[in-house]
Parts: sequence; structure tokens; C-alpha cells
Amino acid sequence: AAAVSYGRLIPFGDTKTKVTYPRLIKQHAETALQLDPTDSYAYHILGAWNYELAKLSPFMRSAAKLIYGEIPSASNEAAVQYLREAVSRAPERVSHRVELGRAYAALGNVNEARSELQAALGLPNREKDDPEPRRRAVETLRQLSD
Repeated sequence: AAAVSYGRLIPFGDTKTKVTYPRLIKQHAETALQLDPTDSYAYHILGAWNYELAKLSPFMRSAAKLIYGEIPSASNEAAVQYLREAVSRAPERVSHRVELGRAYAALGNVNEARSELQAALGLPNREKDDPEPRRRAVETLRQLSD
């Protein structure tokens, strides 16, 4: 819950918040996995964390490092690994499949991306936040078709 809360606050924070909160997100998600290694959301958070940080440009990384210290390394490959684990633990969760599809797309794995995104869109809404991941799935599928 702490990792999710920090993640939801990032868009509203200043630059320092946007650089420091990712460390807290990772720390809390890793703690959650230590407490419960079956927690699909903790895997999801770590996957999304890697996906989002992997998008940072080298310039932004350098600037943030200069001002606030080292930003942890992240990759789309790690995002896929964590998100695959989330999907394997809770395949019925729309958000897990959407984020896995987006991570595949970031790696250029178009067939895998489409497969996960279409699978997500075929699932019923079960959680109050499901409409937002569905929107991202449709948007990503559209980008893959362009």
C-alpha cells in the first residue's frame, strides 16, 4: 500500500519528489515481497517501476543524479520478468496483463504485446481501476498498428 501511495503521488510532486519517491516505491514493494512472496501486486509494482524508470532519458538521469544522487537502474527486461510473475500469480487482473503488454511493446516484442493487451481487453472489469488500464491497452494497440 505504501508503494502504491508513493506512486500515485509522484505526478503531483516537485522534481525532488519525482526523483526520491521511486526509491521508496522500490523499497516498499521489495519489503512486501519479503513478507508475502505470492503478492501479485508487489510484482506488478516492481514491473511498472522498472518500465517507468527505463523511460527516463539519459539527460534526465544525469541531471537528477547531479542534483539528487544516483537513480537506481531499471530496464524493460526486468519489467517483463516482474510483470510475467504478476500475471502468473493473478492472470485475471486486467492491469497486470496491460502493463506486461506495454513492457513487451517497449522491447519491440509486438506479437507478445498484442497478445497480452488483447487478453486484458477480453477480461471482465473486476476492480474499480480497471477502466484506466483498459484505456492504456487500447492506446498501446493503436500505437502498435501505426
